[in-house]
Amino acid sequence: MSLEFAQIVAALISFGLGVAQTFYYLRVRKTFNSLPIVSAEIVGSRLLHQLDLDNKELAQAIINFKYSYQGNEHESSSPGVAWFRIAPEF
Repeated sequence: MSLEFAQIVAALISFGLGVAQTFYYLRVRKTFNSLPIVSAEIVGSRLLHQLDLDNKELAQAIINFKYSYQGNEHESSSPGVAWFRIAPEF
C-alpha cells in the first residue's frame, strides 16, 4: 500500500466521520429542541469549601431551585459543581 493511497483512505474516513457527526448533531438538536423550557427560581445556594481525602482544596456550589411544569410545583437541587475539576489552580 503506497503512502498516497493511505492518505486518500485517511481523508475519506475523516470526511465520513465528519458527515456522521453532522447528522448525529442534527438528530440530537431536534430532540433537545422538542423538550419543554421552564423558568426556575433559585431558593437557596451555598458554597462548600473544604479539603478532600487527599488534602486538596475542594469547593462545591450547591444551588436549590423550584420550578413549575404542567401545573405541578417541583423543587430540586443542582448536583454539586466541583470547582477543583474546572479550575484546578483554585
